[in-house]
Amino acid sequence: GILASKFNPKWVVTGGMFMLAIGIYLLTQSISTSATNFSLAPALIIFGVGIGMTSSQLTNIILSSVPPYLAGEASAANSAIRQVGTSIGIAVIGVVLAGTINPNITNRINNDGMIPSSMKSSVIQNIQNISIENNHKIQQSIDNPLTEAISHDVKDAFVTSSQQAMLMALIFVTTGAIVSFLIPSIRLISWQDRNRAQKPEIN
Repeated sequence: GILASKFNPKWVVTGGMFMLAIGIYLLTQSISTSATNFSLAPALIIFGVGIGMTSSQLTNIILSSVPPYLAGEASAANSAIRQVGTSIGIAVIGVVLAGTINPNITNRINNDGMIPSSMKSSVIQNIQNISIENNHKIQQSIDNPLTEAISHDVKDAFVTSSQQAMLMALIFVTTGAIVSFLIPSIRLISWQDRNRAQKPEIN
């Protein structure tokens, strides 16, 4: 709100979109098998600030660009489009994540010198039939170097797939940031000005 009162809300949205893009990019660089809460915090903070700047001011711009009697319809249309966009985005990113896990696991195991070549095909087949919950239990019961190597490959594959999914999100957000330059510039009317305009002047 403070930024929007000093700058055009359009630029608050554009700045927020670029902060979202920066936050997602930093997440792709920060996520790893050894990531901690502290190592992920800077990217998540930037990401959160970007969401705050973007979401509130987009609604502000949309409702300020229509006559008051159409505010209800504009708000409903904005909410519907936002929900549809969110659903599509989650679906696309989820497909990328799910679709890259098995290929990444296969690639990691095939390139792992710790695993005998004669075992790689059976290991890959067995891993692909294991659910995430069972895989977590297996990782907790590591008792030999071979199991440790396989677990390490699986974890690296999940990290790589997560990075690829976030890169897809980065493409969406960066595209949105560029398109936000096309948002018309508007001047928001303060409550004082709005009330003043509604009251007749008394001479």
